[in-house]
Parts: sequence; structure tokens; C-alpha cells
Amino acid sequence: MNILFVCTGNVARSQIAEGYFKRLFLGHKVKSAGTSAKQYSSYRLGSFDNISKCMREVGINISNKKPKQLTGKMLEESDLIIWMSQDDPYMYTLGKKKVIKWNVLDPAGQSYDFYCKVRNHIEGLVKNLESRLN
Repeated sequence: MNILFVCTGNVARSQIAEGYFKRLFLGHKVKSAGTSAKQYSSYRLGSFDNISKCMREVGINISNKKPKQLTGKMLEESDLIIWMSQDDPYMYTLGKKKVIKWNVLDPAGQSYDFYCKVRNHIEGLVKNLESRLN
């Protein structure tokens, strides 16, 4: 199964979800992207101290990853899309794909502790995906 995690900038929420998914589930392909990630695409996540640090704290290194802009090809290749962006997923998927909407607060500009709370929330959501993967 091809899984796609989507948030706004692909700097935090979708990257956290992708990192946990890769750790927890083998045998599936997973990507993450952002609806407005183009502005960050020249940066490595190591440039964003809070996200890199809070993920290293749980043994997941995402510091060399770069944010990726969501594309139509990514959507087409996905069997399941997990949507965390405030944008309406229907604008992108036109109702043609299986979309699960997660209400996860965007940690951008927040404290390190807030990033860690968001990380922990996403970890629980990813763990609960197991029943949907069969």
C-alpha cells in the first residue's frame, strides 16, 4: 500500500508521521508532502531546530530530509492519503482518493514542548492506522 501524509509546509506534522510510519510498519511505501512546501524546499529539516531535536529524542533522525511540495503524481500514486493541512483535501483529490483527515495542530512558531506534544499526538494516530492497512 502507498501511504501519503500531507500537511501545509512538510516541515513538521507530515514528516513526523512519515518517520513513525517507517519505524512501525514494514512492507508499505510512505511519503510526505506539503500543500505549501515549495518555500521550504531548499532547506534540510536540520535547519528547523525544534522538529529535528524532538524527533531525535525518540530515535528518529529526519534532519537530512527536505520538505517536498505536494504534486498530482504523489496523489495519483497513493492508495491512502492522511491529511493534516488546513486546506480542503477535496481541492486536491477531487474525491477520487481515500482520505483520512487528522486534526493536528500546526506547531510552527511554537515552543519545543509544543512540538513534542504534537509529535506524541501523531505517534498515537500512526499506531492506530494498523487496522486500515489490511
